[in-house]
Order: sequence, then structure tokens, then C-alpha cells
Amino acid sequence: MGDRGRKRKGRADGRRAGRARRTVAAAAGWAVALATAASPLCAQPHRPAAGPVPGSVGARGYPVVAASELPGEVLTGVSVNGDRLTATVAGRSIELRAGSPFFRDGDGVGQLVNPPYRARGSFWVPAELLDVLRTSALARGGSTAAGRSGEARGSGDPGAPSGAARAVHPGPFRIVIDPGHGGKDPGARGPRGTKEKNVALAVARRLKARLDKDPNIDASLTRSKDVFIPLAGRPKIAVERHADLFLSIHCNSERGDRARGFETYFLSPSRTEESRRVAIRENSAIQYEDPKERPDVDDINYILVANRQNVNVRESSFFAGEIQNAMRHDVTTPDRGVKQAGLYVLMGASGSMPAVLAEIGFISNPVEERFLRSSSGQDEIASALAEAVKEYASDYTQRLAATGTAHTGGR
Repeated sequence: MGDRGRKRKGRADGRRAGRARRTVAAAAGWAVALATAASPLCAQPHRPAAGPVPGSVGARGYPVVAASELPGEVLTGVSVNGDRLTATVAGRSIELRAGSPFFRDGDGVGQLVNPPYRARGSFWVPAELLDVLRTSALARGGSTAAGRSGEARGSGDPGAPSGAARAVHPGPFRIVIDPGHGGKDPGARGPRGTKEKNVALAVARRLKARLDKDPNIDASLTRSKDVFIPLAGRPKIAVERHADLFLSIHCNSERGDRARGFETYFLSPSRTEESRRVAIRENSAIQYEDPKERPDVDDINYILVANRQNVNVRESSFFAGEIQNAMRHDVTTPDRGVKQAGLYVLMGASGSMPAVLAEIGFISNPVEERFLRSSSGQDEIASALAEAVKEYASDYTQRLAATGTAHTGGR
């Protein structure tokens, strides 16, 4: 076994050991937190007050503070364990995950504009978190505006079950893997002519092959060859198969050749110009469809879908975080974080299951194009995605057990 193989095995062993140490009580705590959280579409992210924000501008372009330098007058007992940071503020505990904009705050869930992340051996926290915590401590005596406000709770169904409490089919955990584009829709092209549709299919096949080795997971593809499937038809396949999870695989692209890295999206109106650009590019596949069958979708529809299914939106963001964590461990390209956008391909699935779109790299970057078209690169990405799926399925199963939910026949 080479050095790379030993490193990957070591990371995998470490993740397995970490999963073994998790307690059902901790998993149940997350389920309770998610159950009481506001929809990310209704609880608008906190906008920092005017004036200078503490912290230096990090690698991702927004102010951050290293965990080791967090001010003691705001947070105490700061502890970092892998991709998680825990601390105490105003007598309540908080927990952040690298790559996720959501954080546990007492018995609620708050949301940041930008996610924390790990880089250069440190855990970096968005400086906006300090403003969020200071404001909530002063205004609410310890409760968070995003996770505890009556207005936020009222935005969804207060009696709705957590993601772990929804009824599921008997048998293995089901995931439908969607290789983006295909057939007459080539997707983006790299400088050497590499087509996004071919990379997505190759990675999806490798991912399915890995998941097929796990008897607890039932994986299937929306397409196993170079054929065109309408955007609305892809999630429809997942719904018809009563899937627990929908994962659409794509390659990113940008004018110029400097952009690099991987990022994962869940369904929600875009908050940044970059997210809107990604949504426009991915949604442009609709041009290959029959005009009579094209969906009539706008931001209002995105909001309506997400509000009706805010549990799946939260579960989608959670799964997206698992993907980013796994990719960061196993893939050498930069981690660009969890993001949100109005993506057509996720709409049909989000009402029935968690659904995300993974941009596994920039095919427009010559270096990443070589990586994406290589067998070794595709193997690394597939391995990371498989770890993310297994991690999410394991966590989900534990939360089912913690809430006492039994499998039922279908949804």
C-alpha cells in the first residue's frame, strides 16, 4: 500500500472510530435541535451591524477568527474535535460544524451567512458569529434570534417531526445518484474538451460501485449511460423509487481558468451572485427540453417548496456538510463550503427527501480538468462521496432509533 493509500486508510479508520464513539443521546440532541429550528428561508441570516468586524479576511474572502483566538468574554470552554467546535455562551452550549452555515445554540439552531471551515491546521469561525452571539445575549437573555424566536418557529409547522422522524420504507437506506447532464446536453467543457456529462457519469458509476458493497445501502443511478433526461425527470425517478436521499453530481465552470475547489448546494433562493451564476448555468440545461414540458419556476416557488418541506431543507444542508467534510479529507482541491441556490433539478425531490447538488470541481481550470478526467481523481471523489453517504445514513439510522421511529411501508 502506498503513502496515499495509508493516509486514506488512516483517515477512514479515524472517521469510523469517531462514528463508533457517538452516543445515541448526542444524535437525539441534534434531532431535537433540528426539529425546533426555523426554516433557513424564513429565518434570515443575521447581518452584522455597521462598523469594523473583528478578525482577518480568510482564504474564502470573509472575516474569520481562529478558534484559539475567540474572545473569552463571549465564548468559554472552546473545544475543537476534528470538524466540530463546541463552546459555552451565556450559560448555553453552542456547536458548529466545518462547512455548515447552521450551528446548534442551546436547544435551537442559528444560521450564519458564511460557514466555518478548517484550513492550515486551524478551525476558522466567521467573525459574524461573535456579533450574532453578542446581540442575542443582550436582546434575549441567552436565547438566539434565529433558533428561538416565535416568528421563526411560526414560519413552519411547529408540530412537524424532525428529519429522523419521517416515515421510511423497510429495508436498506436508498440513495438515487444523478449524473448531471447527458446525451444532447454536454454540460460544461474544459480547456481540453472534457465534457461535464462524462465526468459526472464516471464518478457516479464509481460511487455506486462503492456503495453496492454496503448491504445497508441501496444505490441506483438516474442514468447509467450517455442519455438525456429532463431536469424534472431526474428527481421524479428518486421519488418513484422511494429514495431516502438524492445526490446530483456536476462539475463547476467559470469564465477564466483560476477558480478551483468543490462545493455542495441545497435548494433555497440564491444569496450571492456566485450562487445565482451556478443556478443559471445548471438550470440552462432546460434549453434542451421540449418547451411544452419545461417547468414554470421562480423564486416564490422555491420558497413555497422549502417552507412546506423545511425538515428536508435542513436535512439537505446537513448532508451537504457531510459531503464537504468527506471531500476535504480525501480530495486535495480547495473546500468552497455549503451553499444554496434555486436549482431546478432539486425541486422535485426536496418535497420527499433530502436532496443536494455536488459541484465536484472546476472543469474550466486546466489543473482540475486533468484531475476530474483522470481515473485516480474520479476514484478520490467517489471515495469521499461514498464516505459522506455512509456517514449520513449511519447518523440518520441512529436518529431513527433515538426517536423510536419504526420503518413503515413507503412514504
